[in-house]
Amino acid sequence: MDADLETFFPARFDSAAMKEYYSQLKSRTLTILDGIVKDEDFRQQVDEIDWMMIQLSKPVSFSGVENAEIEHIRTFEQLSYMISTDSSLNPKLMTVIEFSTLWKR
Repeated sequence: MDADLETFFPARFDSAAMKEYYSQLKSRTLTILDGIVKDEDFRQQVDEIDWMMIQLSKPVSFSGVENAEIEHIRTFEQLSYMISTDSSLNPKLMTVIEFSTLWKR
């Protein structure tokens, strides 16, 4: 599924950035668990990891010509068109599961 998301939403799912984010998330989780097991204060380390994770995330713009809402609508319409040309079903009347199942084919 990661490959599909990268294909349809390349700006939102840059694989290197996502891998780094999940690496930091894993490090954060392990730091918290290790601190709990050893009964040590881990807040400083977690704050540093949180700051690194915040710097990795790019804020989504909801204003302007190329805002997130417009991009989602365009992508949905493109996927709907692709599904409607490949099947006799109306994508706008489908459930989310039906839509995603046809999209993955």
